[in-house]
Amino acid sequence: MPVTLDASAPDFEAAFDKLLNAKREDSPDVDAVVADIIADVRARGDAAVIELSQKFDRVTLTPATLRITAAEVDAAVAEVSPEDRRALELAADRIRAYHARQLPDDAEWTDPDGATLGWRWTPVSAAGLYVPGGLASYPSSVLMNAIPAKVAGVERLAMVVPTPDGVLNPLVLLAAGIGITPIMSILKTTLDAMPDRETILIHGCLTDEVQPFKTAIDELASTHPNLNVHYRYSDVAQDDVPSDGNCSVGMVDAELIESLVPDRHADYYFCGPKPFMINIYQDLLMWGIPATQVHFEFFGPRQDLEKAA
Repeated sequence: MPVTLDASAPDFEAAFDKLLNAKREDSPDVDAVVADIIADVRARGDAAVIELSQKFDRVTLTPATLRITAAEVDAAVAEVSPEDRRALELAADRIRAYHARQLPDDAEWTDPDGATLGWRWTPVSAAGLYVPGGLASYPSSVLMNAIPAKVAGVERLAMVVPTPDGVLNPLVLLAAGIGITPIMSILKTTLDAMPDRETILIHGCLTDEVQPFKTAIDELASTHPNLNVHYRYSDVAQDDVPSDGNCSVGMVDAELIESLVPDRHADYYFCGPKPFMINIYQDLLMWGIPATQVHFEFFGPRQDLEKAA
């Protein structure tokens, strides 16, 4: 249970001392229980996770409902107040800026004997994030785990979080979107700064079921007449895509961008996995787009993009 302390209260020192000396769950019996749970999940996989979620979180799951859907994310995120959203976005920006300074530099040189020496730092391809949520809400854990991973260039993140009694935490889910992709921050900043300028958003997704922030994006489009949205689905059949003109099947590539943004005087803002960003960046430069008109995440792939120029 959360504990609230008031530094100006007369009993603050005693309350703070009590908190610092409270029992921490580090006893051997806890270690043994956790070891048994890990062994069970390794042996039985999803079946064990579903059974343990029922036992500890009092939530009934199936293999089909283990993943939180995009619709559930949108519904939860809509509950977050503007003040809380701004606080998370500010925290995310500060965390990105901090960890961007930690990125190590590659090095390569040729020694007097003609041997090429050096080192290269490369991120892991995927990372799993566990966000505590059994007793309290920890959106900060999302930001402080997801953002360093994205800054390092990790392309795929998978996050898990407990949902006691089946209740989703809006702040944790919003933090997941802010921490893993800054697409909403980029879009809102652009609309606020240039509300009268035409803005075209191309959002690449697997399917319409794995599409966080669709509701928020559609709401922005409904209130900003100069915002045009195109959804690109990479894992659906052509017949399953709505024929309303703002959806298509395939990957987000240069051909799609050129068809939707024919104006070579446009400014381009993009974010995504490193290979995608490098390819798009190279294509934009080949079209003759000045580098001053190309804007991207300042973390992760910056060095690779600039080398591509």
